[in-house]
Amino acid sequence: MRSNLLSSFCAAALLASTAFAQLRTLPYNFTLAALNTTLPNVNDTGVPLVLGLEFVFDYSAIYFTSTYASAHNNTFPSLGLLDGALHAYGRNDSWDTNAVRCDSGDSIGWFSTENGPPGADVFSVIPAAQDRQYPTFAVHEENSLWSLCSTGNDWGLNEVYYNISPTNIWEGNRVVVEDCYKVTLQVLPLE
Repeated sequence: MRSNLLSSFCAAALLASTAFAQLRTLPYNFTLAALNTTLPNVNDTGVPLVLGLEFVFDYSAIYFTSTYASAHNNTFPSLGLLDGALHAYGRNDSWDTNAVRCDSGDSIGWFSTENGPPGADVFSVIPAAQDRQYPTFAVHEENSLWSLCSTGNDWGLNEVYYNISPTNIWEGNRVVVEDCYKVTLQVLPLE
């Protein structure tokens, strides 16, 4: 009897620990959406996220993860996750853009060149919990420290920030941290 009880307990513990195991590679392409965790949402997915253009120079470009409503463009309609690296794919499935960093107090930074820069391998996906329809996106193995913030920059982008606080935002950034709101980044598989 004790043996069966112990076996059942171990099996349940193993199932629980693997149910939320983080995935560093996905077999499908996807998009991201920011679901507000502090106020009601108008849908189950959240606001669509895209790569918002920040700078262009010498055949290269820098992007930050922004809302579609503020960026007004979706140059990279699908994303992929391979060995913890986040890739953006163009309309013709071309790949020359990677997420190159995501540190506390900053947005997911993307860099685009002809040769495709190496990506940061800090990203993962957590399978959907029982009460959720979609998996969630994580960085540094954390999926609950995302915020959506108005940047106050010349383009008026609303960007996703990771673990932002008044003490870790870089000097010169015009984000008003108190105006940001918490979000969950949902992974929406593409068919």
